[in-house]
Amino acid sequence: MPDFKIEKEILKQGYSRICGIDEVGRGSWAGPVVVCATIIQSNINIKEINDSKKITKTKRDQISEKLKKENVEFGIGKASNKEIDRLGIMKALNIAASRALNKLYHKPDIILLDGTVNYIEESYKVITRKKADEKSITVASASIFAKVYRDKLMEKIHRLNNNKYNFHKNKGYGTKEHKEKIDKNGLSSFHRKSYNITNSWKKNLVK
Repeated sequence: MPDFKIEKEILKQGYSRICGIDEVGRGSWAGPVVVCATIIQSNINIKEINDSKKITKTKRDQISEKLKKENVEFGIGKASNKEIDRLGIMKALNIAASRALNKLYHKPDIILLDGTVNYIEESYKVITRKKADEKSITVASASIFAKVYRDKLMEKIHRLNNNKYNFHKNKGYGTKEHKEKIDKNGLSSFHRKSYNITNSWKKNLVK
């Protein structure tokens, strides 16, 4: 379970305002990529916090509301499927992260980023950490905020597409059923054309 161990290590280096960042939707066939930046300045007592992929939708929604009540500072940014197609996924992540950071009340001293690839603006001090969303409460909280936000957005997109692609279930990710819906209805305006879904769909399926 995530804890504050990594954050405490960073604090010992002289930093005081640590921002955890995580993204959701990088590998999705449709919809935006979403990035959340979170700052937790004081201890919080929410034992269920974990990587968003390891907890249920109901639990994610509950934890998200609890985090808000604890006055956890967070900002959410997104880059659309059209921006992903035009700029590539890494630049889109950079844009989404900048938008998230700009929504924070305070500029962080340092960023703890999930993963091994840094897509944050060069003006920020960044520490990358593999599986940080499983180890750090700050990053795990960011993953929950991002997942809750994007899932609700994909449910809205599902309705806008007249329920043609089951986005409310697959959230835009690759599934056999999703591919069948594309074969039947073609690509929507929310699909990522640059992902070449029709030719490379098998290797991108969600297991």
